[in-house]
Amino acid sequence: MTRSIRLVVVIGVVTLAAVVGFGLAGGASAQEDPTDANVTDVIESESEADTLANQEEIRLESSTTLVGWEFVDDQLRVAVEADRPTRVSMSDDTAGIGEAGATRVPVSTERVFDGTTVLVFPVEEFGGGHAATVGAGGESVRLSTDMDASGDDPFQYFGGESGLFSGMGLAILTSLGGAGYVLWREDSGVIKA
Repeated sequence: MTRSIRLVVVIGVVTLAAVVGFGLAGGASAQEDPTDANVTDVIESESEADTLANQEEIRLESSTTLVGWEFVDDQLRVAVEADRPTRVSMSDDTAGIGEAGATRVPVSTERVFDGTTVLVFPVEEFGGGHAATVGAGGESVRLSTDMDASGDDPFQYFGGESGLFSGMGLAILTSLGGAGYVLWREDSGVIKA
């Protein structure tokens, strides 16, 4: 009797250690980095505007043209060419996506003067991409990069693929161990009911 209790305790401790080990391996969580999303840098440089990845002219209003833009290091860099002083607004279109509840969308409005001005605005990443809206004089344009088209992991609630298959393997091993213990404890094999 004492030997069987020790065996049950050992199996229980090993099973508990395996469950805790699998739980810790798949339980990493991301912490949000609280930053002030309304901070915008203004760079008045035509040479800076020429280095942006997307060099296309998009007319926002009669005196304001977007002449280049890019997303780099979770920041939108947009070059605006204005014929007269005007206000340019930028908003992060991915703010709060994937989170439940109400989210305040960060919006920044900057005054730009004659010439070319590069505005730098922090944006969030979602699905491997970025999206933002730039507007002036009642007109706006949405700028974005490619998003991850693979979609959500259907096994995410089970710890991903590795968590799901680890759990299945653990269940099979535990049931085999229990069946082996029952067969080992029977003196004359399995008895018909």
